[in-house]
Amino acid sequence: MLPEKLQKLIQIFQKFPGAGPHQAARIAFWFLSQSKTSQEQLVQALNEARTFIKVCPKCFMHFEASFNKCIFCENSDRDQKIVAVVAKEQDALAIEATGRFKGIYHILGGTISSKKEAASLHIKEFLERVASLNPKSEIILAFDQTTDGEATSLYLKKSLEKYPVKITRIGRGLPSGGAIEYTDEETMLSAMENRK
Repeated sequence: MLPEKLQKLIQIFQKFPGAGPHQAARIAFWFLSQSKTSQEQLVQALNEARTFIKVCPKCFMHFEASFNKCIFCENSDRDQKIVAVVAKEQDALAIEATGRFKGIYHILGGTISSKKEAASLHIKEFLERVASLNPKSEIILAFDQTTDGEATSLYLKKSLEKYPVKITRIGRGLPSGGAIEYTDEETMLSAMENRK
């Protein structure tokens, strides 16, 4: 029987995305096998992240607390008339890795599915942003090519009908069922450039 404190540590690691009981146990034993200095560095990094990382009030991207907004919303060189709407931050970073997208982002916090309803996402805030945009603005719906991604795109497209903005979706360069965050830069670039 494992010590109670170790069981608790494994239960916490089991909350990590994609971590089942065996993976969580491996992470816990890895942590315990590290030197005291390495363990303290990890704990310090977690505490600093909790203290100094905030969520952008405009796009919901994480940023360092010494700024007022994230690096994308703060950057006046970015095209404020092009907004890529994505499910999660990793998707925005995959688009950013192409080096070609110069617009801004909006992180929904997930997709619409049987588990997650529209009300739990940042859709209300997104529509408020759209209402204040220039009529010549473009909204890019950039979601995974999955059932949930399609459902989210359709929901947003219908919600945007009353706004005088151009609505596009990323091209079909992504494989069906593929996740944006794992897409290579070349495929992502093709999908962004071939949006329609």
